[in-house]
Amino acid sequence: MLANQVSHVFGGLRPLIEALERGVIGSAKLHGGDTPVPVLAPGTGKTKTRYLWAYVRDDRPCGGPAPPAVLYRYSPGRSGE
Repeated sequence: MLANQVSHVFGGLRPLIEALERGVIGSAKLHGGDTPVPVLAPGTGKTKTRYLWAYVRDDRPCGGPAPPAVLYRYSPGRSGE
């Protein structure tokens, strides 16, 4: 039941997420960085390192009209997938 509610909320937010992604990734100037995150590896009792990426658009120092925005992405590695 909770999974269904989360799915419905995500479905409703999907157009907003896609618009934010187009605005940030399509920016002329883009800043990015990653943060390593330990994630439990099921069945092993150990953790693996995964990454949380932040992509930032902020043209305020250059007098740009677009508001600042940040997009977060999670990935299992740095391979670009």
